[in-house]
Amino acid sequence: MTSNRRPAPAAPHDTAGLVVPYQMRGGRQRLVLVGVNQTGVWLVYDVPHSDRGATRGLLVDRLLGDQEKASQARALAFEYAACQTAFAQRRREEHPNPNPLPRPTRVPLALIRSHTRAAQRAVAGEPDLAAEAAWFERVSQLADQQTAARVRQTVAA
Repeated sequence: MTSNRRPAPAAPHDTAGLVVPYQMRGGRQRLVLVGVNQTGVWLVYDVPHSDRGATRGLLVDRLLGDQEKASQARALAFEYAACQTAFAQRRREEHPNPNPLPRPTRVPLALIRSHTRAAQRAVAGEPDLAAEAAWFERVSQLADQQTAARVRQTVAA
């Protein structure tokens, strides 16, 4: 079974790889957002693509280490979205738990928005982020292409 699915484009307002879209089973769109709080802790959230009616998102992870910066948070966001996409495409059957966050922490969307705005401001002065975000997007596309090729080989065999 091959997929004609194209990777979802980054959100139009995102130029630094701080927003990563993915699609759940059933076609619902979600976003993985990178934020930073007032104490400098980088955070990764999972929220509905459209927040109409939604009041909370999920905290995926807090990056607490002294060396944890925006690049590590972005890498985690891309990895999380890739794992969610793989699960939605039934490529993660070896993981019986459908929820990678068994006891998710729910966070008000207003606080998430505040943290994502702070992250946008924090990375605005870093000149190489747009190139890094494009690199992450390309790596994601290549991984999807390789997976599709393996599936085609398996089906053909």
